[in-house]
Amino acid sequence: DRMDTSRRARAKPPVRKLARELQVDLTAVAPSGPDRIVTRDDVLAAAATPDMQVPSGVQAEMARRMTLSRSQIPDAHAGVQVDCSALLRLRDRLQVTPFVLTLRLLTLVLRRHPLLNATWVDTAGGPRIHPHAAVHLGIGVATPRGLLVPVVTDALQRSTRELDAEVNRLIEGARHGGLRPTELMGSTFT
Repeated sequence: DRMDTSRRARAKPPVRKLARELQVDLTAVAPSGPDRIVTRDDVLAAAATPDMQVPSGVQAEMARRMTLSRSQIPDAHAGVQVDCSALLRLRDRLQVTPFVLTLRLLTLVLRRHPLLNATWVDTAGGPRIHPHAAVHLGIGVATPRGLLVPVVTDALQRSTRELDAEVNRLIEGARHGGLRPTELMGSTFT
């Protein structure tokens, strides 16, 4: 028992979950946090190292996610008519695209209605809904290689201008093949 706990990496549960999702062995990650705790950045850095093999590739991962979305995630549709005159004036004042404003408004809605930013999880005790504390927005981008979904991490923590800069960076990176595999994973809402 003592040997097992001494070899176990120290990390908080969200960091352990991220490591599982990115297939990173926590015991092989150099911890940078206080008291030798593995941080989220440590896991992301380990996942981005050139010697780490991403098993599926971009196209296989895209196919897996599209299959998942069609087979396990229920469709939801809603329609409303809205007077967007004030929103367009805000867009002009901030000099951002309507898409970025829509994403900003979406983050505010997800903060107010956290069950929309949740995942359906099958557990031994039966299915449950797992709401995510952070909002990581997946945005679809058409590229020469097909549809990619880069992820704006921690969208709730970003101002509208920061969101605009990150969306533009991700779109440019997706179109020119400059994104790391970790930038295409971990969305909580697409």
